[in-house]
Amino acid sequence: MLRRHFLLSGFAFLVTFDETLAESSRVWRVAYVASGVAGKSFEALRSALRNLGYQEGKNLILDLREANGDYSLLPDLAREAVSLKPDVIVAVATPAIAAAQKVTSTIPIVMSPATDPVGSGFVKSFAHPGGNITGVANMFGDLTAKTLDILHLVLPQVRTIGVLVPTTRRTCLCLKSRNVEPRELEFQRNALSR
Repeated sequence: MLRRHFLLSGFAFLVTFDETLAESSRVWRVAYVASGVAGKSFEALRSALRNLGYQEGKNLILDLREANGDYSLLPDLAREAVSLKPDVIVAVATPAIAAAQKVTSTIPIVMSPATDPVGSGFVKSFAHPGGNITGVANMFGDLTAKTLDILHLVLPQVRTIGVLVPTTRRTCLCLKSRNVEPRELEFQRNALSR
């Protein structure tokens, strides 16, 4: 379980930070901006960096900013993180990545993870991302049609399903881009928003 959180909280970032860097006299600053509560993923990152020889207060500063699910806080949290002049920003989940992207085009941003990074405009393509953003993508959106197919096989009597997602522009674009046609599976599509 901890290993999975580690992967989600900065694998791409850790690949660039090896033990030789940890042994240098430089102090590295990592800003961690979470859309929700950082929790285990932040602790996994901290532990992994410690295992690579980084010590907080000696050669590492970890700056944590959490929105606790209040996405309206993210622009300010991202600006705060950038003002600290970190070497890298680890942005957890699509809303935090979007906020970080708006405030810097020079500080490396590690998405940890992003939903549809190409469609969200974080990277140009997977083969040639360009810009200052890299990291991990969860591609659950690509599996939407297959998930509905499996659900229909397991519960053929179900005609209506609900999907709870944030009502952000990026989420809506992701869902629209999937081209899942519920009538093929005899499902009814209903959109709910708050």
